[in-house]
Amino acid sequence: MRAINDDKARQLHDFDNAINVRMADNGRLRDKIKDIERCIVKECDDGRGLRIELGRTNDDIGRATSDIAVTDNLIGQRLADIDDLNKRINRRIVDIEDRRKDIRIAEGEIARLNDNIAKAKFDQDKLR
Repeated sequence: MRAINDDKARQLHDFDNAINVRMADNGRLRDKIKDIERCIVKECDDGRGLRIELGRTNDDIGRATSDIAVTDNLIGQRLADIDDLNKRINRRIVDIEDRRKDIRIAEGEIARLNDNIAKAKFDQDKLR
């Protein structure tokens, strides 16, 4: 049980790290978008190369927006994975509890059999 929980905890930690990396990527992408916006203002003020710069900026914004959408999708998948793992852990806990109950019942039956064997040996010794 502990090994299962430790494994699941490692997986959750890995998911958490992946989410943190994606969030950091989003921050860098937002900074990149702000840098692109500054470039647009400068080119407008200078009156040169606006059309080329706008094309590049739109491409960068499109890529950044796409990256953000992918990140959001991955976060959703990670959350679904975490939920699924929690459900599996809960099912395994119930299975373990059921097995422990079966073991306790079997141990009781073994104890009764051992008592019966001891009584039978005692009775057999009395008959000799």
